[in-house]
Amino acid sequence: MRLDRIIGRSKTPKFLVLLIAVLLLVGWNAEPALAQNLYAIATVDAPSANENFLGGYAQWKTPTQYTTVDGGFTSQVIWVTTQNQQYRWVEVGLTKGWKGDDSIWTMYWAEYTPTYNEYKVTSVTPGSTGSLHHYQVQYDAYNTWGAYIDYTKVGTSTQSAGTLAVDVGAEVTSSQNTLTTTYPEYMQVLKAGTWKYWKDVGSISEYDDSPFVWEWRDTGTYKLGKTYKN
Repeated sequence: MRLDRIIGRSKTPKFLVLLIAVLLLVGWNAEPALAQNLYAIATVDAPSANENFLGGYAQWKTPTQYTTVDGGFTSQVIWVTTQNQQYRWVEVGLTKGWKGDDSIWTMYWAEYTPTYNEYKVTSVTPGSTGSLHHYQVQYDAYNTWGAYIDYTKVGTSTQSAGTLAVDVGAEVTSSQNTLTTTYPEYMQVLKAGTWKYWKDVGSISEYDDSPFVWEWRDTGTYKLGKTYKN
């Protein structure tokens, strides 16, 4: 299992990231039981480190608000790896639940450099149900990544170039939370200066933790996704 699916966001992310990093350095090989986050995601992997990407994009309409009851979060996210590594990334998305407050419904972005930091976005709001928003992470300049919502930069992360994988989908801290059906669409990656659909650039896979589900609505084309709670 990829490390980012083990740690992801959490109620105490810095502590978890530090502890896992220390355990990995001393040769700890058992699967961590620290972060129990659940996922319903699709992934595109670059063919090789020499054929990497420089960003990722997805869009989805604001769903009926999720319900979070555990002091954690229920979110829809795009993760873009950085530094030509699987375990460094920038993410941007929509979340119900923020810093222990289950009621907050907000956009956010985050980075793992490997220090984990996350930031609430206040310049853009989810809007009413059905509002379309565009989520994007891309390499902007030397050692600089930008997180964008609706084509406006909401954050900057200082990391080197190179994307090995892009994930899109749901991350949830408890099976008791409610993920209302969400439709991520038109996922693309930035390669050689051009935005391209996933099926044209790499290997596509999906990953689900029950009761949450990723489903393709257009198998074979891989432009239209769906996440929900079963």
